[in-house]
Amino acid sequence: MKKIIANPDKIFPNWMQLNPNKEQHKCYRLYNNSICCTMRKAYLPYYNHIETSSFYNSCILFYGANEEQDLKLVKHLVFPTFRKKINDTRGSFAIQVEDEIKLYYEDCLEEKLDKVSLNGKIIICSKLNNIRIKRTMFSSTDSASFITIYSIRNNSNEPLKINLEYDTLLYQASENECYENKTYQVKQHVVFDKNYDSSSKQVYETINIEPKQSVRFYSVISCLYDNDVIKLDLEKQEYKRNRFLSTMKDNLRIKTNNNILNTLAYFCKVRTCESIFLTRNGYFHSPGGGQYYASLWTNDELEYTFPLFAYLDYKYGNKAAINAFDLYEKYMYQDKALVTSIIAEGIDYWNGAKDRGDGCMYSYGLSSYLLTKGDKELAKKYIKPLTWCLEYTLKQMTKDGVIASDSDELENRFESGNINLTTNSLAYISFVNSANLLNELGIDNNYSSIAKSLKNKIDKYFYSEVEGYKTYKYCNEEKYLRSHQCYPLICDILDRKDEVTKALVESKLNTKNGFLTATYSDVFWDRITLMVIRALFIANHNKASETLINYSKNRLLKEHVPYPVEAYPEGNQAHLAAESALYVRIFIEGILGYQPNGFNSFYLRPTLSPEISKITVRNVYFCNRKLQIKAMLKDDKVIIYLKDKKYTKYIINNNERILITL
Repeated sequence: MKKIIANPDKIFPNWMQLNPNKEQHKCYRLYNNSICCTMRKAYLPYYNHIETSSFYNSCILFYGANEEQDLKLVKHLVFPTFRKKINDTRGSFAIQVEDEIKLYYEDCLEEKLDKVSLNGKIIICSKLNNIRIKRTMFSSTDSASFITIYSIRNNSNEPLKINLEYDTLLYQASENECYENKTYQVKQHVVFDKNYDSSSKQVYETINIEPKQSVRFYSVISCLYDNDVIKLDLEKQEYKRNRFLSTMKDNLRIKTNNNILNTLAYFCKVRTCESIFLTRNGYFHSPGGGQYYASLWTNDELEYTFPLFAYLDYKYGNKAAINAFDLYEKYMYQDKALVTSIIAEGIDYWNGAKDRGDGCMYSYGLSSYLLTKGDKELAKKYIKPLTWCLEYTLKQMTKDGVIASDSDELENRFESGNINLTTNSLAYISFVNSANLLNELGIDNNYSSIAKSLKNKIDKYFYSEVEGYKTYKYCNEEKYLRSHQCYPLICDILDRKDEVTKALVESKLNTKNGFLTATYSDVFWDRITLMVIRALFIANHNKASETLINYSKNRLLKEHVPYPVEAYPEGNQAHLAAESALYVRIFIEGILGYQPNGFNSFYLRPTLSPEISKITVRNVYFCNRKLQIKAMLKDDKVIIYLKDKKYTKYIINNNERILITL
């Protein structure tokens, strides 16, 4: 029975709630850049969700089967540029559609789920007696449309007639629902050629299929303003999606001796880069997850994602990064903290957790991005916002020589006191990077000496005994171990690396689901797990490779696939885009140990092991150049081959830091 819910109060219905504590089957098999699950009785009932996006819409697809293997498909469609009356962080119009097209064949009503394949597009295969149905789903590149390609095959020896049941108008919004009273509607059309026209009145009621033959058609769901018309070449839309996926394969092409890692790195590039939306104020990278669209955050975007965009050099990633740096500058140059989030296509902001150390997140993300890009003229444009953030940070320095902030990225979900480890670690690396950047531009500064002093103060203030471990406390008010103790390590403060990694790996923080936020809670966020894994590589911990491989197997081949996830239980493991960025950064900053230094130089500190004994990264962009870097472990030494205009060979110890000058 068809169900349509506009702006549902609950994104994930009860039947779609995941339980990470139940036994997780290894459901999926690995192929080149794809995974596939053939449904078995042992998996049933099986339900999952996956998000896929493009510039004008995002879809969280709920899919699976009950005990009888009956197929269940629900699309939660979000249209970020179509705004609700209350135009806040969650103000994107959304609609949940189930059974928008129903296929009937004789007395057989329920399709049986057969196979699920994921390769950057979503492919669902089902059976209806002698009929085989294949759905290939993806978001349109050029309009607020979601496209499903149906391929239906008649495996019988008789001609078949299939009845189609669907509505062309799925929803009509009224003025009192819409921002600025700009009303819109959601339409659906079935198209048998490549030309889609949203004003078409044609409705198909039956399909005739000859024996052993197939029929192919499109279903398009579009959101459009009243009286607007969308016209698309649907073959071209599929081509553009395939071209995007090809770009994700080629740019920052990561290859290790473990194909699970290689494949998940590819998927994570897809998820990170597809979650960019074209808004009234330019390109926005946004987290997604059913709630967070056409909005920016200083942590998800500036801290987590934009350093990756510098390595990846994806055109629209760079546009989104520059746009975000510019939009945040509008909220600077006042004697108050930088706002946390720019929301609703850039027309408003959110600052509900007060100062989270957002200025540190901005200065860290900006300085990392500019140093990696190595573009002197671009860097000159951002001296003013960068130095404002640094100077605001210095104004928050306490009598103990550390930096105060009202909260942190967890926004008071957990204790952060008045002085926390995250803000101080980001402040330190921001001063280091910014000193290097300004030195390259010939601008006098004292940020290097400030960084050195802050590093000493961090050790004096935060190093303590927590739950029997000598490690960093998170803040004075926190009496329990926190996984965020890894922050100094990922910010290149390594003096206490042995103690910190011991407390992370050996304590109750380390679970089968990843690293808990705190030992007293069962909440886990993949973002902190991914930071911990990066820290383990930087610290040369002997469990780093094993931890990464086990995590990657769980995310890629078990039940909830194929990306890192948000929080549980809070977010029902939504596929937020920034978590995928953090996964890819493990390879660049963890395994290769990349750290920017100047416009023509950078550090590497490769950390390899018998499990991950070699890594090649092709088409990585450092210092305004496209490079190839290969590192391999041989006889306790690491051999590095770096290709710029020619190959250069380096031989160093494992986890030894080396300065590369181009």
